[in-house]
Amino acid sequence: MNNQEALKANLQYILDNRDELLMQYFGKYIVVNNQEIVGAYDSYENAVQDAIQKYGEEAGFLVHHLTKEETVNFVVRAQI
Repeated sequence: MNNQEALKANLQYILDNRDELLMQYFGKYIVVNNQEIVGAYDSYENAVQDAIQKYGEEAGFLVHHLTKEETVNFVVRAQI
């Protein structure tokens, strides 16, 4: 699976499980990798830094802020 497909699959996982995820992780920045929640953080920066350290810059992980309004942040390439 390439990065674009991985991002789409991870986003679909969030959309399919949104109500449950909101109850458990409301207000957190979650990291989704391979359609699995692999971390929940209080800040976007911490979520991205930890995900890059664990999975690398080229991984297709998704960082998503769980709020009542839908927002999605993609990291295409990041440097620490």
